[in-house]
Amino acid sequence: MRSCFVALLALLVTACETSKPPIPIPNDGAPIQGAFFRPVDAPDAPAGNLFSVWGDRDGVVWAVGEKGLVARLHEGRWEVAEPLTDEDLRSVWGRAADDVWVVGTRGTILHYSKRTPLPEEDPDEILPEWRLEPSPTDLDLNAVAGGGGRLYAVGQSGTILSHDEEAGWTLLEDGPTLETINGLFVDGGGRAVAVGNLGLLLRSTEDGGWSRQRIDGVNQPLRAVWGIDADRFYAVGLDGIILRANGDEELEPIPGSPKVFLRGIFGTSMGNAWIVGWGGTVLHLNGSRATPIDPAATDRRLEAVWGRWVVDPETEESRPLFHLVGVNGTVLYGP
Repeated sequence: MRSCFVALLALLVTACETSKPPIPIPNDGAPIQGAFFRPVDAPDAPAGNLFSVWGDRDGVVWAVGEKGLVARLHEGRWEVAEPLTDEDLRSVWGRAADDVWVVGTRGTILHYSKRTPLPEEDPDEILPEWRLEPSPTDLDLNAVAGGGGRLYAVGQSGTILSHDEEAGWTLLEDGPTLETINGLFVDGGGRAVAVGNLGLLLRSTEDGGWSRQRIDGVNQPLRAVWGIDADRFYAVGLDGIILRANGDEELEPIPGSPKVFLRGIFGTSMGNAWIVGWGGTVLHLNGSRATPIDPAATDRRLEAVWGRWVVDPETEESRPLFHLVGVNGTVLYGP
């Protein structure tokens, strides 16, 4: 009887060990003092809620938001486009300054590009413009991203769209999940990672399909994902959760965040990334811990962050510059 009990106990212990989440990386960092973000001081700033931000290597920054809001920060001034839709725009991403995609609620897809010239027109004189694109779904689209010649959009009820230059946007039938997908990252090789509700993590396959990866012990909604490739990335979400993928199937949680809904992440490397969230939360991620900025630059909800390398004209040294967007037209830059 005793030997049976010991065997049963060992079996239970083994089962618990295989299902429990990994041990978090220790965090002994204090809040960063002195590093800060400040409001963008530019005329004609957008006034509505902003949900996503992206920019090109030349410094043009796009921000999109509620009720069809599309704004461009260019040469120190905001330009707000004439709305083409009343739907909320959730995500913006582009290949270049004249090739930008936006997706939103009820399957809305916008494209900023040059139209096909007429026979009598000079192609060099045609300027890029925004157009509504045909969409194969009327479900909400929450994220759009591309890389390596591939372009995807994801959203409500497990919706996954892919884009082809000839066929346009097509809907993936019989996808791997019915959970809502919130965030999307595509690396330079065209491999994609997507995150969503109930700890959802998806990876694209070489044949254009998608597979689901289980994350033990995680059932919070994951909101955003960013990385340097499809094997090394961060995912963030509700309750301050931050997960890091290190090139294998395991994901390790990184502590340091307050228990808030983290909404966006972007970095220049795995050792230098910024995370934003509710209540004006801004976190710096150095690869081993997340450290909050104190004092915060705003108490408004921040929704997204994007950054790039810039050259300081005085020192001629390169430094990262990030833009943060949120509700009530909040746009910050720094640090």
